Amino acid sequence: MQWCPETFHVSCFSGPLTAFPGQSRGFLLPWVREATGRTRCNRPGRLERQLLMHNQMRERQMAMQIAWTREFLKYFGTFCGLAAVGLTVGAIKKKKPGLFLPMVPLSFILAYQYDMGYGSLLQRMKGEAEHILDTDHAVLEMPKGPLTFEGLEKARRAQSKFFIEK
Repeated sequence: MQWCPETFHVSCFSGPLTAFPGQSRGFLLPWVREATGRTRCNRPGRLERQLLMHNQMRERQMAMQIAWTREFLKYFGTFCGLAAVGLTVGAIKKKKPGLFLPMVPLSFILAYQYDMGYGSLLQRMKGEAEHILDTDHAVLEMPKGPLTFEGLEKARRAQSKFFIEK
């Protein structure tokens, strides 16, 4: 545990000093806030660890998505292969080439899944995302502007009044 003198905060497991035991951990004693002028201890190491953890979680989620796509591709590839054989045999026996028509959209789906699991689709998507961030930043703006604390509090109060009235 390390003591953070700016906020009288033990930065490992416990929260800041509070007025009463069991009180919310986000509340600092007023005299602590007045004496320091801050409510948090800005530690670069903590932020770096949080960013590293967030990045590792993102990488794990992406790895799971790719693994899911590859597993789905095995089953969908088998289905498309069986469907192609069955539809080809049916089209030849009945002499109706239209029976082979469902293979067209199935082949597009199969190609997309293959590109997602084993191809370069993710790299192309990443490149396009970087291009959007660099050049088309206006399309990323939130409707009605960015979220603000005041807007969230207003919505929270309106929602709590709604539930209290019922």
